[in-house]
Amino acid sequence: MLVVKFLKTHLKDPLFWLFVALILVTSLLSSSVGINSLNAQTQVSGDGTAGYLVRWVLSTTYSCTGSIPVGYEAYDLEESDDLITNTNWSYSATDTSTKCQYKSSSGVYSCTGSIPVGYEAYDLEESDDLITNTNWSYSATDTSTKCQYKSVIVYPCTISGSPSTIPPSGMIACPGDGNSLSSDEPWFSVSNLSNCTLAECEYYAPCSPTIWNPSPLTVCNGTNLTQTSDCGTTRQVLGTKSCPTCVAAFDTTSVTSPGSSILTWSSIDAVNIKYTCTGPLSGSADYGIYPVNSSELPNPVIFNFPLGPTETEICTFTVKDNTGEVNTCSTGNVVVIPHTPTCTLSANKTLIPSGDPLDLTWTSTYAQSGSISDGGGNALPVEAGTKTINPTVTTTQDITYTGTFDGYGGTFTCPISSAVKVIANPPAIISGSFKVLDTKTGHNPEAEWKTENVVKCEIESDTGFPTTTVCSSKATCADVSNYEINKVIMEETAYTLTCYHELYFTYPTEPGLKTTATVIPLPKFTFSGDPLEVEIEFKGGSATTVPSVELEAISWNGYLNDIVFTSDFSELPESPGDETANHLILKPNPLTFNQYYTSIPSIKSLLEIFASYRFSGQKTVEICGNGSANCIDITITGTSTIPTWEPI
Repeated sequence: MLVVKFLKTHLKDPLFWLFVALILVTSLLSSSVGINSLNAQTQVSGDGTAGYLVRWVLSTTYSCTGSIPVGYEAYDLEESDDLITNTNWSYSATDTSTKCQYKSSSGVYSCTGSIPVGYEAYDLEESDDLITNTNWSYSATDTSTKCQYKSVIVYPCTISGSPSTIPPSGMIACPGDGNSLSSDEPWFSVSNLSNCTLAECEYYAPCSPTIWNPSPLTVCNGTNLTQTSDCGTTRQVLGTKSCPTCVAAFDTTSVTSPGSSILTWSSIDAVNIKYTCTGPLSGSADYGIYPVNSSELPNPVIFNFPLGPTETEICTFTVKDNTGEVNTCSTGNVVVIPHTPTCTLSANKTLIPSGDPLDLTWTSTYAQSGSISDGGGNALPVEAGTKTINPTVTTTQDITYTGTFDGYGGTFTCPISSAVKVIANPPAIISGSFKVLDTKTGHNPEAEWKTENVVKCEIESDTGFPTTTVCSSKATCADVSNYEINKVIMEETAYTLTCYHELYFTYPTEPGLKTTATVIPLPKFTFSGDPLEVEIEFKGGSATTVPSVELEAISWNGYLNDIVFTSDFSELPESPGDETANHLILKPNPLTFNQYYTSIPSIKSLLEIFASYRFSGQKTVEICGNGSANCIDITITGTSTIPTWEPI
């Protein structure tokens, strides 16, 4: 009744026909696009109304791709089930979880042949998964190779039918015998070792040596000898042959060069000896040069090894007896090691102004080359020397000069004991600027000077002016003029100006931090005449000038000498007769220091000139004091000349 009621109710319902159409479409899609499941439901309520539910799942179908070769087949149908992607067919010897695998379909392969009695297959897998028929084969161990078998029965060698791992008492088994037997086999003798074969269970009787070669008589007494017996065994013996022997040695195994070592040697049963030495002192001596024992020499043999690279010295001696038999002996190796270089370096100053000379002095031993840092250059000659450098800096700095000396024994460095401070701005009194101005004797002189990099200056004299600070800063010391020295000058005096760099007061013993200049004003005098023009009136053949000329002398800078006046009358004519010659009338002459300086008022010389022969016009007479350095000219004008009688 429900079905009738359903049809009556839904045949006219559009949704019902839509539901039917969806079922038909789903059926078609299932064969073309892979609808894997379909669920269509009609829900009918009690009052005859119905609802419709359709569910389906769409998925893509994957497959094994490619093809299976002829003679092979898929392991089973599951190879192509539940694929999640297209997968190529592949061969596998066994069926695994991998999809799309195939196997051989040409038949079942097996191990061929048979396993010998007493042997068995290692396991059941030996014949599994064969890809071809395979012969059974023996293997001592189980490997990946198929169809392998192993022994299951141990067959021993026997003595009188009883198993024995060793041969009869006192016998020796041939090497390797007693293993891998396929059946029980008795031990059997092969007489000696040389008769052993690949057969099993062979033995031989021990050999008792009766002959040993070579004879000890063929080797010098005490020398090791390896003998071989008639049984093939060996032994060590000492030679018994009487031969010459020797012993040689250096007295040390290591020498520091330059150094020495004493070579000694001795011999027994020898009549002659020679040697060859190799190393830093190579050489040789033939037979007959040296005695067979070094003790027979008047003096020891000393090897004096010179300085050089590390080397090894060894000497080999050959001794000979009367029969011509020889033997050898060698000294041990003497390792000759070069001495490590040493050096010293010193500077003659610990502080210098930039650009001033600095002496660097060095010594070295065991060195082949040397150099000095910071512009010192090469140290030549390398053994010892002194070189002068002139360090120049732009800023004050401390320089620790270091010597580096290289030799066969390595490298050695030697810095100076204390750094040299190089002053970039040394103190300076400008050249020629320090002057003590000319001063009249008995007065205080004045000084002037200019400096650089100076913070204090002092002046002193050698005539009692004590050391006096005259400026105390860069500004006040830079340019000084008209400084009065508070001590009158009464004799020749040396004045010394000493100026100090600011670092002087930290390093008061360093001479480079102060500078000095000394001047000695030249003691001198000057003199003048008044008037410098005079007249002369000739009333006869000669006359005297008028008025008198006063000669005034002035002492400068402590000049203390008397003044002697002289004259030059070369412009005045001389009398042709025996009349008096031209001359000075000068009082006093000489003019003493006390006269022209200490007298109050000072004394002046009064000068008149006697002309011995008339002239007209002007003539010049030069008057000099104490030579030609201080001179004045007196101009003489001749007037009123009266003719006079002249002898014929």
